[in-house]
Amino acid sequence: LFFMNDNHSNTKVLLFLPAKNEAQTISSVIDNATAVLKKLDIHFDTLVIDDGSDDNTGTLAASAGAIVLRNNQNKGLGITFRKAVSFAIEHKYDYMITMDADSQFDPQDIPRLLLPTLADKDIAMVTGSRFLPESKVTNMPVIKPRGNRMMSGLINSILKSNYSDVSCGFRVYSREALLHLNLFGEFTYTQEVFLNLGYKHKSILEVPTSVYYFSERKSRIAHNPFLYAK
Repeated sequence: LFFMNDNHSNTKVLLFLPAKNEAQTISSVIDNATAVLKKLDIHFDTLVIDDGSDDNTGTLAASAGAIVLRNNQNKGLGITFRKAVSFAIEHKYDYMITMDADSQFDPQDIPRLLLPTLADKDIAMVTGSRFLPESKVTNMPVIKPRGNRMMSGLINSILKSNYSDVSCGFRVYSREALLHLNLFGEFTYTQEVFLNLGYKHKSILEVPTSVYYFSERKSRIAHNPFLYAK
């Protein structure tokens, strides 16, 4: 109803998918997300940054219609995200959506994250949360809630806030938020973003999201979250 009543045809949105060795899922993730975004009256592009894959992730992403940038070797999620931020700013996108390329997140949730930012220009970031009461999470590894409690507790103690999930990669950023980011981490970026925006008193909204964890798949980037937290 929101998109029927408001004109956002001039709004430019970038969907960013970081990917390393995601040949099995990258095409379907792009196709499913594209189908959702096409229903919204906005201009959008999909950016895939292939972080040193040794399979045909990049080729498949390009065939599915994505703009593909490649890191010649694995640089890490933090550096890859900063590359996407620079791309979004340089090409004057109004919003950037970030989503994993491994089919864990449901593209049907994209409007749930994007709608609040379009409705309220004061919201800098909308982030999915796997730990709100309405969230739907399947097959979550035992270490995930434990690690999130540790990281969220750390970030909340610094910001004097009460966020439930500071590590989820399913997010929407406004252009203003992207311009305020000053990141340094190579391993990841998700918690740093909270600190960047929180210290600058930018509005962050959490919404429940659906996540499905595949038992046979291991994280491509989360090698040692406890060392990162330290």
